[in-house]
Amino acid sequence: MAFNRRGRDPTNTTPHLSRKLSATFWWSTIKTGLLFGVPLAALLYYGEPALLIKYGYSGPRGDPYMTRCLYRSVSKWHDVTPAYGRCPYLTTFPINIRNFIGV
Repeated sequence: MAFNRRGRDPTNTTPHLSRKLSATFWWSTIKTGLLFGVPLAALLYYGEPALLIKYGYSGPRGDPYMTRCLYRSVSKWHDVTPAYGRCPYLTTFPINIRNFIGV
């Protein structure tokens, strides 16, 4: 009897299940990374979103010329003087990572 010959390889009784479990693990890892990565990348690229809370205006109420806009973002309040007399209801502001994280 030769001692250098390999024995029988152990048989896998559920090859389809093993392949599916392996694919599920990697796919779920990728989805979790995308779930956190895409919003973080958008936040860094576009800035933090802000909502118009209050504004000051002059002129008729039907067509106001806005002189002051107060926005609330995720991290702080922003007081803005509009360039053309209009304040969008939603806007983005550049993000300061240190202030955003709270360091």
